[in-house]
Amino acid sequence: MARVLGHAIGRDATDPAVEVHVLTIRGMVEADSTEVHVSGYLRTVWTTEGHAELEPTARRTLAIALWHIAKAGLVRDAMAREIASLRCASPAGRPLGDQLRDAILGAPPDASTRAPFVPPRPHEASAQRRR
Repeated sequence: MARVLGHAIGRDATDPAVEVHVLTIRGMVEADSTEVHVSGYLRTVWTTEGHAELEPTARRTLAIALWHIAKAGLVRDAMAREIASLRCASPAGRPLGDQLRDAILGAPPDASTRAPFVPPRPHEASAQRRR
């Protein structure tokens, strides 16, 4: 995100001002802001940076790109936490593949787990259609 925003406003990605803007946009996305909100924030970034106002289409495109970058990072972080918690919950030293294989092999055959099909009697079928 810092590289994209830094390039757009003409600053280095490691500039502290860019970092502040990136953290603000990330916080907005975490708080379920839309790209429209991010676009509004970018308008203020442009004015504080002393640039002429960015064309609305270009600002919206930049906002969409930054929103997606932030959302992808949040999803990645959430999945990393979920995977870590699953690893902690699984028995140590036993690979997930072995656990799945044993669960599949130990499961009852598919046919025995289903109730046998019994067709309805003619008078029950006509009563169901009237309901």
